[in-house]
Amino acid sequence: MASTLLTDKNVLRQPLPDLLVPLKKYRTRSSALHNLWYLQELSQWDIEREARLYSKSVDWEDKNLWQAMEKERLYCGDEHSVVGRFNQNLCHSILGVLRKYVEPDICFGDYKCALSDAGFIKVPDVVLITGKHDLLVVGEAKTPWMHDIDHAQSNNVLFRQYLGQIANYMHTTQSRLGWFTTYEQTMFLKQVPHPKRKERWVLCHSPVIRHDVKYQEVSKDISTLYRGRVTLRECFLFLAKEASESPRAVNTMSPLDWVTQIQKLVDDEDDKYISLDENEDESDSGVVASHDRDNSHEGIGHGKTETSSDTQQSQRRQIATRSSTRREQATVEGSLQAATERLSIREQSDPFSALEWKLPVKVFFDKSKERWYHKVKERKVYVELHTDPDRGEFFVQSGFRYPANKSNV
Repeated sequence: MASTLLTDKNVLRQPLPDLLVPLKKYRTRSSALHNLWYLQELSQWDIEREARLYSKSVDWEDKNLWQAMEKERLYCGDEHSVVGRFNQNLCHSILGVLRKYVEPDICFGDYKCALSDAGFIKVPDVVLITGKHDLLVVGEAKTPWMHDIDHAQSNNVLFRQYLGQIANYMHTTQSRLGWFTTYEQTMFLKQVPHPKRKERWVLCHSPVIRHDVKYQEVSKDISTLYRGRVTLRECFLFLAKEASESPRAVNTMSPLDWVTQIQKLVDDEDDKYISLDENEDESDSGVVASHDRDNSHEGIGHGKTETSSDTQQSQRRQIATRSSTRREQATVEGSLQAATERLSIREQSDPFSALEWKLPVKVFFDKSKERWYHKVKERKVYVELHTDPDRGEFFVQSGFRYPANKSNV
């Protein structure tokens, strides 16, 4: 297997190798999601910017010490092997760097290695611990061919089911930080106190960070320009640093208010996103809080609070309106962000000009996500299209340029 020597800094800048996944009949074909749904408010976490700024601040040693594996040779057919490859290609590969720049005895391992009295029947797949085995971060893994975190975000109920298991682990172990991964997609999480409501907590999540992201410089310190330019390993360096400084979060909410096993308690109209930086209308917050309390009581065996049907309908209209407004605002902000990114790229002298061209690849348009994708082993791989004055539209992947052959289907 080919390998090259890398400095500490360059180890963090490397993407993970692609998994080697067998044909469908040689792998698991069922979802591993638990019947557990996250109930409370959500917020965005721009981890890519924070991770890049932190890695830039590190005084790196300039010595070639580490080897970079370039290609996988082991098949992955179930969750256990996915966890194994994640441990090898991510956790093991950066552990020397974490011990040098974060904490000398920090270590990844399985949950049995951690000091914890949580009493789980099913336990987190991977944890980050101190040299004394104190728990720092909990992690959960699923198979990439049956679980798509990016796609799940378009469905509020499904996305909250994706978050339910890891949110429960974080709450029960009092871990401030966590991650959820399919190897190909990773989402980082942190639980924080609600900025306006006492005894309420919020789960913040990062954008999906893909395993094959390659390090790219960012021309301006704008959060959206870091998207897709910060590697998974950079993010884990920052996560380890954050956890070593502040690992605990004593979430005082009842476990049954934090997550639920009753799907109908999840509101499919209100995504319940908040900004931790902006002031919310207090009356608006009160409606959601009351609605949550009523649902939670119903789930744990208490009677419903008597409310007139007119009041309930009015509240649900308000909730639906707020969610619709948030989604519209997100769409507008996304368009502005994309435009800003394109302007930033045009200010550079063709940032992709040094990349080698490959053969054209057929791409398809996903109307629900408004994004282009191509198919790899029956899976959708989403891409951003760019325009070359001579070759037309193309996308960049794994350090190469691929002309985009748009499908009419």
